[in-house]
Amino acid sequence: MQNRLQIISVILVFFAGPVLTEESPIYFQIKHQNCILITEPAKTNDKKFNKHFDDALKQRHYKAINTSKVTPGSLYLQWDRQRHGHGLYKDCSVNLVLKQAKENYKSKTDKTLHEKNVRRKYPRITREGDERCRRALKEAFVHIPTCSIPGKN
Repeated sequence: MQNRLQIISVILVFFAGPVLTEESPIYFQIKHQNCILITEPAKTNDKKFNKHFDDALKQRHYKAINTSKVTPGSLYLQWDRQRHGHGLYKDCSVNLVLKQAKENYKSKTDKTLHEKNVRRKYPRITREGDERCRRALKEAFVHIPTCSIPGKN
């Protein structure tokens, strides 16, 4: 009996150790001189959606500025949230496009660093579908690169 308890405790420590000490892994990084990200002001009244948006940017080490003016070499994020479908439960789609400006204005020819469009149909908890939009935002942010300043860790 005592040997079984020792084996079980060793197994639990083996599996619980990495979980307790693990930080969120960084899979894809982009190096930028100041990590300032120019975003469009929020077009939604859903405060939780806006908070999730800001938290996702902070988690990826961006300093978000709500303006429309860009400078050459600056990063900007174009995003859109739309409802689709008919009936009681409408789908929600979130589109994120991360670009780097070439000139003093936003252009279609700017370098696209990442683009993701996510459409959520479920869960159908409320008719308004705010939870679908929040989950679509979370899924769209999965592959947005983490920003790091060259020369710093």
